[in-house]
Order: sequence, then C-alpha cells, then structure tokens
Amino acid sequence: MSAIDKTKTQLLLQGSILLLLSFPILPFAVRSIAMGVWVFAAILYLILNRKEIKFEKKKIPQLIIITLPFLLLAFSLLYTENQKRGGDLIVRILPLILCPVLFYLCRNLLTERLLKIGKTIFVLATFSIVAYSFIQTFNHFDYLNRPFSDIEYQYNGLTPETITKEKEAEIKYRRFKVFIEETSGTHSTYLGIYILFSLFLIGEFLFDKKQKIGLKILATILGISMFAWLAYISVRAPLLAFLASALFVLILKVRKPKFILGTMVSALLIGFLLYQIVPNLQLRVNEVIENKLSIPESGNDPLLFNSTNVRLGSLYCSTEVFKSNWLLGVGAGDVQDKLDQCYDEKIGAIIYTWDTYNNHNQYLFFATATGIIGLLSFIGMMIYLIVLSVKRNHGTAIFFLSSSAILFLTENVLVRSDGIMYFAVIGYFLLFFKSEKK
Repeated sequence: MSAIDKTKTQLLLQGSILLLLSFPILPFAVRSIAMGVWVFAAILYLILNRKEIKFEKKKIPQLIIITLPFLLLAFSLLYTENQKRGGDLIVRILPLILCPVLFYLCRNLLTERLLKIGKTIFVLATFSIVAYSFIQTFNHFDYLNRPFSDIEYQYNGLTPETITKEKEAEIKYRRFKVFIEETSGTHSTYLGIYILFSLFLIGEFLFDKKQKIGLKILATILGISMFAWLAYISVRAPLLAFLASALFVLILKVRKPKFILGTMVSALLIGFLLYQIVPNLQLRVNEVIENKLSIPESGNDPLLFNSTNVRLGSLYCSTEVFKSNWLLGVGAGDVQDKLDQCYDEKIGAIIYTWDTYNNHNQYLFFATATGIIGLLSFIGMMIYLIVLSVKRNHGTAIFFLSSSAILFLTENVLVRSDGIMYFAVIGYFLLFFKSEKK
C-alpha cells in the first residue's frame, strides 16, 4: 500500500473518532454505524501499519485489568438462564472491550490536537441538546403548566381537593422530565452527566492562558447556560459528582489550602443559593431528607412511592440477590428477572410493575451478574484507572474517572447506550492518548 493509502486510513480513523465523540446528538442507529466505521478504520490501520505497531508485553496486565469485567460478563452467559437478554447486553456493551484494545493499538494517532478537537465537539454537542431542550420547554410552557387531567389525579391517587402544593410541584417536575426526555431523546440523568463533564472542560479552557479572550467569553456563556440547565433539571447525582470530583482535582493539582477552602465555601454557598431559588432542586433535596432511607411499602397507593425510596428498593433487592448468589452471580441475562422476583416477593410495591427498575448501582450490577469476583474486578479496574490518571497528573482523566466512580453509586450507567458511549469512548481515549512532552 502507498503512503497516500495509509494517510487516508489515518484520516478516516481520526475522523470516525471525532464522530464518536459527538454521540450526545447522534441517534442510536447512527451511533452503531459510527462505531462500525471506527472499528473498520482501526482494523484497516492496524493491517497497513502492522510493521510499525508495537505491542508492549508490560501492557498486558493493564489490558487484562481493564477488560476483565467485560470478559466475566461474557463468561456468565454459560450459566445464565435468559440467554437472549444476556446476549443482547453483551452486544450492547461491546465498546467496553473494543475501545480499550483498539485505542491502545492505535495510540500513536491519539494526539493532543485530536483530543482538543474532540473536547470541543463533545461540549458543542452537549450544548446543542441543552439549547434545544430549553427552546422546547419555552415553546411548550403553557402545555407543561396546564391543569392536571383526571388521569393524572387518578394515577397519583389524588383529587383536586386533596392535592398539596408539594405534590403539585412533584407531578409538574415529573411531567417536565418526561417531556424533556421525549423531545431530546436523552434521559435527564445522562444529560446531566454530559453537562457535568462539559462544565469541567470549559473550566479547563478558561484557565488556559493561551486561549483568546473572545473564545473565553463564549465558553463562559456556554458554561453558565449549561450549569443553569443542570440546576433546573435538578439531577442530583451529576451535581454531586461534579462538585466532589472538581474538588478532588483541585486538591491534587492546585495544592493551595486557602484556595481550596475558598472554593469549598463558595461551592456550599452556591449550593445553598440554588436550593433556595430553584424549586425543582429544592423538591429533589427535600425528598431525600424526608425519605429517611426507607424502601417503598407494599401496596397500591401512589402516594407511598417517590424516586428516592424506589431506588433504595432497587439497592435492597440487589443486595438480596447478591447474598443468595455471591460467588458467581446469576449471570448477565438473569439479573433483571431476579430483581423483579425480589420486588414482587420481598417488597410488594405495585410501582415495580409499572416499569423496569434495574440495580441503580453499577457495582451491584456486577455483583449480581458475576458475583464477588466480578464485583472485585470492577472495583479494581476503577481504582487502577484513577490511580493511573493521578500518576500521569492528567486533570481531565482524574475528573472523568472520579466522577464516573461516584455516578456508578446511583446509576447503572454501563447498560445503556448513552452510558457505554460516554465511559468507553471518552474514558479510554483519555487513558491512551499521547501526551506531548513540554
């Protein structure tokens, strides 16, 4: 093959990576096509450059640690009963093994310039969803605040005479979330995750002394807009993950106690102010405080259920399933069936029959699917990746991985396309890109 063919292949590979990083605005079908193009380009690049590609034996333990959680899930297909569901899951999470392996083998093309362009694309893709969601909300303001229908009263076990202001706000917030998810095609939690990482990238950009003032002003406008939307949609886990991980990076990178203390106090004051002025956020925080770590009670009364206690019920049943199958788990295909059985037999709340409720915890997903071995492999992988990013002193990777570790406590991120693309594409790009020595 000529040098021109190799150059074209390199451009195709890098272009497909940038396309993957625009995944927040890509429909699911287009994501699959983009992933297929990237895999094809990566394989073609490896064939054309097979003489130049060096595989370091010392990297084998690293790749084993990174890919072991996926391999254990795949192995669990041998003993799981619901083979179809398990097989569908393995296909959906293939990026967990494709991204680390192919990014490692093609690491010579993962330049800082490509990373900078990729960051910009991701931020703009996220902002486009925020802008579209805001416009749709503004245009449908009257629709979102319309009087409650008889069906809504019945669904919530209320009447016009018995509804309280708190319950009214809760129903309107739920109506708003459903509207946003249906119009944007993105679950509010995952939109919150995209925003939290975009805000960190914008912060990095603003602290870069080489950037032009005009671009910094534009970045500031984008950042304020996205933070305001993050507060308005009031997704709790991304907000907490953003604050905790940003503080973690400051402690590691800045190491100035007064600055860190000032940042902490400022964050607390901003949080308190947001709690006071954003009704949706106040509603969500109060729900956690008032719930007192209780799981849903058995019965059919909708007033017994809220987002917090339903999640706690998922954690309770995940723990019960794990205790009964602690060594190897129930297999990738049977986790949901076992959870549903627990919801029915040990909790008995009708809300768990209205929809599918997964573990709501990534660590417990691996525990229930692949037992203690899978749980330890996943925790070990996360610890290894965070330690590695700290040793490299790479702030972006530290923030990304530490925030992901926190998000995994409340979300089963890696079973949805949004979560898989976010963690696998961005995370392993950050791990294997070539840092330019200064």
